[in-house]
Amino acid sequence: MLKTDVEHPARPASFLIALGVLRAYIRNALGFLAGTVLTLPRFKRRLPRDLPKEFVEVVALQTWFCMRLKARGGKERALGIIRAVVLSAGLAIQQANLRAVEAPRTFASLISHELHINKEGPTRWNRLEICEQGDRKFEFRVLNCMLRDFFTRMGVPELTTLHSVLSTMPCSIATCPTKSLFIATASGTGSPIVRRRVSSSWSTTERRSSRQ
Repeated sequence: MLKTDVEHPARPASFLIALGVLRAYIRNALGFLAGTVLTLPRFKRRLPRDLPKEFVEVVALQTWFCMRLKARGGKERALGIIRAVVLSAGLAIQQANLRAVEAPRTFASLISHELHINKEGPTRWNRLEICEQGDRKFEFRVLNCMLRDFFTRMGVPELTTLHSVLSTMPCSIATCPTKSLFIATASGTGSPIVRRRVSSSWSTTERRSSRQ
């Protein structure tokens, strides 16, 4: 039945997902998205030349979309719409990256694909340090977040928070909801979720909340 497998994961139609959400909030949603895509090449030319080309391909469209939406006026409403669109499309992409349909719903599978994403996915430009990895717990620190630096530089720091939220959401979906845990804490000042270091832990034995 499936046309995908672990080696050939799904590629969700993020444009259509974004359109479906956006049309609930603004008039002529298709026109807005089409305008965003058509003017994207011009926006890319304005970006710093030292950015890796693959990194630009990952972040440019969502960044330009957020910048254009915020420019329409009504900052708080725009941020609400951005959250709805980015989280909806982003979760579908995350589930595909984690092979939530194709791979077994186990803790080991979750960690295996999480490591794969950190090496080859949208977070591969971050500098990570694995603190603990075992059968019951996996913990790592993000020592340097290139996404955060870029989004802040472009005036859309809200995207950093949304990406951090997206990192926590797949855990209880990809494994058994009653046997998984994700803790995200931050050091430093600035964003309430991500600054320069994030500790993330999954546990198969308990559900609890933690603050550092």
